[in-house]
Amino acid sequence: MSSSTSSPTNTTATTTTTNASETNLSAANTSGVTLVGNKGTTELNEINYSTDEGAVANGTALGQSAIASNTNLTEALASDYANETATASNASTNLVSNVLSQGFQFLANENNTIANIETQNANASGEQLANYATTLGNISTANDTSQASQSTAFATSALKIAAVVVLGIAVIYFASRQG
Repeated sequence: MSSSTSSPTNTTATTTTTNASETNLSAANTSGVTLVGNKGTTELNEINYSTDEGAVANGTALGQSAIASNTNLTEALASDYANETATASNASTNLVSNVLSQGFQFLANENNTIANIETQNANASGEQLANYATTLGNISTANDTSQASQSTAFATSALKIAAVVVLGIAVIYFASRQG
C-alpha cells in the first residue's frame, strides 16, 4: 500500500493601498446657487433699471379702466349663453315633439287604412261565399230538362206503374186462389 500526504503552501502575498482626495468645488464670494464644477470666483454684476413713473401710472390707469368696463361681462356672457341654450333646447324639443306627433298620426292613419282594407276584404269574402251558396242552392233545385233526365223520369214513372200493376195482379191471383 502506498500513502501520500499533501500540504499546500501559499506563495502569493497581497498588499493594497488606496489613495483618496477631496476637492471643494464651491464658488467663493457668491450668494445664491453654487454650481458644481465652478472652481474660480464668480462675479455678479448689479443691473439697475430706471422706470418711467408716468408711463407706469398711465398703464395702471388703462388696465383699471379696462377691468372696470368689463365688470359684469362674465355674467352677461353667461346670461347670453343660457338664453341661447334655452332657445336651442326649446327648438329641439319642439322639433322632436312635432316629428313624434307626425309619426304617431301616420301610424294611426295606417292602422285605420289597414282596418278598412280588412273590413272590405271580409265583406267581399262574405258576399262571394253568399253567391257561391246561392249558386249551389240553385243548382241543387234546378229542373233538369235534358233528354237523359227526361228518360230517367219516364223510366221511374214506368217502373212505379209496373209495380202497381204487378201488385194488383198478385192481389187478384191470391184472392182467386183462396176462393
